[in-house]
Amino acid sequence: MKLPLQVSFHGIDRSEALENLIAKEVEGLHKFDADLISCRVAIESEGRHQNQGRECSVRVALNAPGHEFIMNTKNEDAHAAVRAAFDSLARQVKDNAAKRRGN
Repeated sequence: MKLPLQVSFHGIDRSEALENLIAKEVEGLHKFDADLISCRVAIESEGRHQNQGRECSVRVALNAPGHEFIMNTKNEDAHAAVRAAFDSLARQVKDNAAKRRGN
């Protein structure tokens, strides 16, 4: 079953490459816990920072039975921010699935 996924872009152009990366990452999370319900991802370009380029903020809200995982990351590279958010979520999802199974 395909996990419902909602991706939104704010202050940044829609990117098919980012959407594909997010879909791949969500599919990976679904392998750890087949009971995941939905995932919402918001990608926002924040203003320029002193001595830096535009920072990208990524917020992921992942719903599982009885639990909502929320991860926020920032990076100048949107792809890196997405990967960092999903890496952290993967650890949380694995731990939660193990607890539910009683491991």
